[in-house]
Amino acid sequence: MTAVETNETSRRGVRRIFDQRYRWWWTVASAAVVGVAIRFVYVLTTRREAPRGGDAETYYRLGQGLAAGNGYVRPIELGVFGESVPTAEFPPFWPTVLAVFDVLGVDSRTGQRLMGSLIAASAIVLIGLLGRAVGGPAVGAVAAWISAVYPHFVVYGGSLLSEGVMLALLTLVLLGVVRARSAPDEASAMRWWLTVSVVLAAAVMTRSEMLLLFVVLVVPAAWSSGDPRRRLRRLAAVGACTVVVVGGWTVRNLIALDGFVPLTNNSGTALAGSNCDAVYSGPQIGGWRLDCVPEGDYLGLGEVEVARINRDAGLAYVGDHVGELPVVVAARLGRTFGVFDLDRTMFLGSLEDVDLDWLWAAWYGWLLVAPASVAGAVLLHRRGGDLWPLVAPVAVVVAITVTTYGNLRFRVAAEPSAVVLSAYAIVAAWHRWSERGEPPSAQEHAPGGSL
Repeated sequence: MTAVETNETSRRGVRRIFDQRYRWWWTVASAAVVGVAIRFVYVLTTRREAPRGGDAETYYRLGQGLAAGNGYVRPIELGVFGESVPTAEFPPFWPTVLAVFDVLGVDSRTGQRLMGSLIAASAIVLIGLLGRAVGGPAVGAVAAWISAVYPHFVVYGGSLLSEGVMLALLTLVLLGVVRARSAPDEASAMRWWLTVSVVLAAAVMTRSEMLLLFVVLVVPAAWSSGDPRRRLRRLAAVGACTVVVVGGWTVRNLIALDGFVPLTNNSGTALAGSNCDAVYSGPQIGGWRLDCVPEGDYLGLGEVEVARINRDAGLAYVGDHVGELPVVVAARLGRTFGVFDLDRTMFLGSLEDVDLDWLWAAWYGWLLVAPASVAGAVLLHRRGGDLWPLVAPVAVVVAITVTTYGNLRFRVAAEPSAVVLSAYAIVAAWHRWSERGEPPSAQEHAPGGSL
């Protein structure tokens, strides 16, 4: 080959990289780079100190204990008394990730926030892929850019809380379900269902409420079409890893804690702290308070027994105040979705390793995304799209809020869907405004069948 031919081949290769087939990936990659930069700036300018206690500090300490070879043990007892007391108060996946960072030499809180923000930023690409699967390349590109700059993703992705890694895992589960339902053949579908099973198991071990997604989306979606034999194979695929992982964790808890704990013991304090006089009326209605958790002489009692006492106290209070629940539940939902008692809700949220000013910025972002997502949901439904995979996480957020308390953190699980749907509405509006005709039918991209 002559030098001229070589140069011409190189030029054709460059043109190929930038042609229509590759342009989408360049757009999404650019969004991811910008998103990572924003998250790093956020961490380095606002998150330079230790969390003020709470879940974020507990996750960090659990990771330290694992990295030091102490096992999955309670941080307070280990740090104060030097005792290794096994725990199941928090799911183990995120502390395990932090322990890996620690072993690799990234042992500072700021360093682990930066590493966590990289994991959370992977959701930018995943949300772009989800948007493309739902509504086409333009929707995917717009969704990726929204998620890159969306402040709520920035603040939780740049914290030591588990929401950042949960965001990425949840989005991959949704993408897997959508792709499995639109797969051209059963073999491709099964590969996606197996992916969903693996990722969902990690999501459940990150945030235990993700098990609800298994019930309200994954199982019904796998069972929704095909002959009985195929349906059973899909159910086996989606359940395999989730059942094995959750089952293994349950066995560990049975041995280490001498009690049956399928996921965590956190439901005890969650129910006790969200069901008492202080959060059924007054300025903190619909919230959670530590002083609502019963005090007592728990010396000699294990974590499982203490959790049972707290859980029973919370459920007993609910039983005695059923008539007050409608107002309390409305306040809980108002706090989670940012429409009730904003000043106090934002302040309490800022105590959990996130910045208050950025939380307010996130609220303004939510004011833009929420109504656009409703419009997008209506349009997608009218055009025959498969809306349920995007609605299911919202149902999970509503369920966990109604049964526990209102918290801005809970809303994160609903926001990948909100971003994709808002992107769908934006692209539809752009096509209408520019008079380029209707955007591609949702049915061309949506999975076959509906729930």
